[in-house]
Amino acid sequence: HMSLSQSCPTDTTPNLKNAAAADFPSDKNSFLLLLERKGEIGMYLQNTWYCLRIKEERYTDDPVEDLDVAILQRDLLGPLLGIFDPKVDKRIDFVGGIRGLEELVRRVNTDAAVAFAMYPTDIHELFAVADAGRLMPPKSTWFEPKLRSGILIHNI
Repeated sequence: HMSLSQSCPTDTTPNLKNAAAADFPSDKNSFLLLLERKGEIGMYLQNTWYCLRIKEERYTDDPVEDLDVAILQRDLLGPLLGIFDPKVDKRIDFVGGIRGLEELVRRVNTDAAVAFAMYPTDIHELFAVADAGRLMPPKSTWFEPKLRSGILIHNI
């Protein structure tokens, strides 16, 4: 799952890494360690990858609110970038994982301000949300490769 913010409030962009670091411990240029486990979010900003780590106290016992994508939305995209509804906000775009991290870098270098990459949602997390009768957040169930779909008609 990868998302791009196409613009940031002008007073936020230069300070985004500092503001994010206050809530998410981070390592500069540690991208080789990134996406190894739940709780790590890659942030590409101003030609540098940062590995943001979700603090344990951010987790609740809510199967939806504990998803990395939900924590990113609740604690970073909303309060720091003003993106409160990713389903309708035109400042955010989603890039499928199959397109790779290079696509995020290319987009930030051309038409986006910042990019985020996340460890994929685990099937057990998906089951926990379904068992609770809840819905997954937007774009948190991006699976690849995509299954082919269509209608089959058989003669009877």
